[in-house]
Amino acid sequence: MKALAEIISIFTDNKLKVTPQRVAVYQVLSELKHASADEIIKKMSVTSPTVTVATVYNVLDCLSENGIISKISTADNRMYFDINTHDHGHLYCKKTHYMEDYEDKELIAMIENYIKNKNLDNFRVENIKLFIEGTFEKI
Repeated sequence: MKALAEIISIFTDNKLKVTPQRVAVYQVLSELKHASADEIIKKMSVTSPTVTVATVYNVLDCLSENGIISKISTADNRMYFDINTHDHGHLYCKKTHYMEDYEDKELIAMIENYIKNKNLDNFRVENIKLFIEGTFEKI
């Protein structure tokens, strides 16, 4: 879980008002990693029982719109949230709905160069969201 000072810094750096509800939602998301709104609400009902469902959704929308978190939509129409907004990929298990970050700078660079070499007029890559769906096998 991220420290309070770090969260306050993230919000203020993005010119976003620091509220107890925003901090609480961000802390829960930082603990859960890739979580759906329902998972966040369930956890918040224990850690911050006075925060309403509507508030959680509003905070998630606000944080997403301000680039503090990102939304990840799966092929089966599930929405997850991620505090890591840098270019990276995700490995998603379609059986368990488990998701983890996939860091591969070489692959991201290869995709950027591929698009750049296609000479697409008036298009500039700003973000690459790599999503790999499969199944994690038991080891």
